[in-house]
Amino acid sequence: MEGLEMRAEELMIGDYVAIVEPDDYKGYNGEVRIINSITNYVTVAFPFKTHDVFCDDLKPISLTPEILEKNGFKKENGGKIMGFNIADSYELVYQGRTNFDKFWIYIQDFGESKKWHIKINGHFDISGFINDVHELQHALKLCGIDKQIVL
Repeated sequence: MEGLEMRAEELMIGDYVAIVEPDDYKGYNGEVRIINSITNYVTVAFPFKTHDVFCDDLKPISLTPEILEKNGFKKENGGKIMGFNIADSYELVYQGRTNFDKFWIYIQDFGESKKWHIKINGHFDISGFINDVHELQHALKLCGIDKQIVL
């Protein structure tokens, strides 16, 4: 979805987004604080202030290995198994962070497709494909995992 405009319906309070317009805020990342799906405006908080932004002026922040590593994910290098290439993966194991004793978040790089396969296990089990930071935030919230993502 990189480079495409965002819609209010795909956002949640707390999502991180990148600003592409207006010029005063271009290049900044902010956190969604208020969503108005009728007007397609959101209020985005920056470290220095908040600003109302039209959703077309937002873009998702791509999920990168650097962001995963900043957030405690440990890299496991891919390789070959029986002649097949295995992509790099990142794993995060938590204990006592939710109502559950332990859970695992496993994210695998699908390389050229620019997609990540995510699998979260605990007393729940979800898996799917994500591209962007806000999608990782949604998956964590869906599983009841209260983890603040660091950009």
